[in-house]
Amino acid sequence: EPRALNQNLKPNQNQETEPEPEPEPEPEPEPEPEPEPEPEPEPEPEPEPEPNESCVRDNQDFWGADLTNFKSGGFEDCTRLCKEASDCKSITFRKSDNWCWLKHSDNWCWLKSKKGGQLGPNPNNDLKSMNMDCDNTPVDMSCVRDNQDFWGADLRNFKI
Repeated sequence: EPRALNQNLKPNQNQETEPEPEPEPEPEPEPEPEPEPEPEPEPEPEPEPEPNESCVRDNQDFWGADLTNFKSGGFEDCTRLCKEASDCKSITFRKSDNWCWLKHSDNWCWLKSKKGGQLGPNPNNDLKSMNMDCDNTPVDMSCVRDNQDFWGADLRNFKI
């Protein structure tokens, strides 16, 4: 086993030795891949505001401005169907038979005119009506004029 003997020999000056090979450089580690950014979560759609129960006008008919009418499953069903209809702004619901009228305009009675419908709210014991969006904030009474009549443009008159 000459190889084993050669390994045991100590080099002397007369003996040539092979230079030790330089160690191979360690490979540089590959950079870690950048993690994929997590996609932005889709914002949840804002829920439709629930109809304000204080908007319900019991024993009132919002006459006119009908989109359609039908027998419904009840007041809540009538309200839900109005919310689903893009043009629906208010409803009138007949309590005795669940008949529902979807309306294309809000029904507010103003001092001398109205918004929506043809006559504004009218009393009717078998009906209840509701604007899908209403504002029940207190009315600014700063423009009230005692003992002053704003003549004309009356919708109707009745005895209180």
